Amino acid sequence: MYSFLIIIYKLGIVLSGNALSRFGFYFSNIIGTLAVIPFIFFTIKLARNDKGGFIGGKEALKAGFLMAVIAAMILSVYNYFEFEWVWRKLSAEYYNSIDFKLFLAKNKQIKPEEYPSKIDAAINGLSAFKAMTGKLATLLFISLATSFICAASLKRNRPISEN
Repeated sequence: MYSFLIIIYKLGIVLSGNALSRFGFYFSNIIGTLAVIPFIFFTIKLARNDKGGFIGGKEALKAGFLMAVIAAMILSVYNYFEFEWVWRKLSAEYYNSIDFKLFLAKNKQIKPEEYPSKIDAAINGLSAFKAMTGKLATLLFISLATSFICAASLKRNRPISEN
């Protein structure tokens, strides 16, 4: 469910033309990553309810992280297509824009005659794998931390008399 909501959210940003806006470029990824937290909590809670209201910390951690790994696999497929469909072209446009040249100008070690080679290197260095790695690594790190916290807080062992 999380993956599909994030895909709809990202499609909305891309299709509305806000992909390169401050919100679309920076904050939408942060919000999308942090949105996994309630889904992990509910996954662990559902796993605990399925086990009669009791769940060990290890099982809770496994349930929460499994949800995140499945979400990451689905999102990686979407991110690949999004990169090839939208971001490759937008990135090339950005690297050829005056904004990027102003960015290069701030670095005094780069001479103006080196700008074309830097721009070509940036465009040739574009890859879907590089674009996905940072997003998915962050998602999995946040998910693992959230799963651990939720596992510790939702852990409920069976009373000794019921074992």
